[in-house]
Amino acid sequence: MWPGEVLEDRAGDIAVGFAALLTRQAAWRHRRVETITVLSHELVRRSVSVDFTVPAEHREDIRLSAGEWIVPLALLAKRPLAHFDLRMEDTSSVPLLRSEDTQLIGRELLYLMLDLDLEEGADARADGLIERVLATNGDDLDAIDAGLAALEERVGPVPGFVALAERLARGFLLCAVIGDVSRRRVLKFAYDEPLDRPDRVVHFYDAPGCTEAASYHAEVDVPDEMRARTTELVDNGSGAVLASGARDADRPAVYYVADSGRQLELNKPSAKSLGGRSGIRPSWYCQPRQSALNSSTMSRTTR
Repeated sequence: MWPGEVLEDRAGDIAVGFAALLTRQAAWRHRRVETITVLSHELVRRSVSVDFTVPAEHREDIRLSAGEWIVPLALLAKRPLAHFDLRMEDTSSVPLLRSEDTQLIGRELLYLMLDLDLEEGADARADGLIERVLATNGDDLDAIDAGLAALEERVGPVPGFVALAERLARGFLLCAVIGDVSRRRVLKFAYDEPLDRPDRVVHFYDAPGCTEAASYHAEVDVPDEMRARTTELVDNGSGAVLASGARDADRPAVYYVADSGRQLELNKPSAKSLGGRSGIRPSWYCQPRQSALNSSTMSRTTR
């Protein structure tokens, strides 16, 4: 646990560093690899590795204390983390920034983005809205969206602030505290996640991480004696298929490079690509769509 005054003193500078990192995520997160293990028709376990290098010009900004730096790894949906684990590349455990500490940085970050967007002399009077964004558990998202719209009617467009507020109202920053950012690192985290829309035949798994790194590789670990007839990475807004995995597979994989729009089929998990970039608010979010049937049913229904 870090003394409150230490983080409070550094929160403004850390927010400046986060603003730079989160608006150019693919510039420093080289690769995100994700395995979705199907535990039941209602539960999966996500195992994620993030390969990154903190740019030298932002290392001082995100320094917490001598020998400690805070790194934003991902944005996760606002729900309790079940069976969470966070480790370095050598499997040593890594401290996770507490929720209240993350909110302290998030507050500074929201004010920073609002100040950058506002015209000189404009008075946003957004204190209550910012606190509501940070405190919500998801039951008042419509009211928050209405508040953001009302703010823009009052002061004019504030796109950076609105984009960040919408993301932080629906998710939280997963922040690791590590002891060395002078070189390329790999952090690994895992957690259990319920399925929002369980189905006997088709499963949907949110995949916002496909735009949070230069390249994205996802595998679906299907239960024994079952196969995934089709596996697709889909643009949830347009319905466009961004990438497809092998048919009739027990461990189908999809590979995507966000910015360039290139789609590749990946044969080996070790294949690498360093292309693509994305902003803090992608124009879409993606999810793999899996259709899983057991082999006997599949043989009867395949034409």
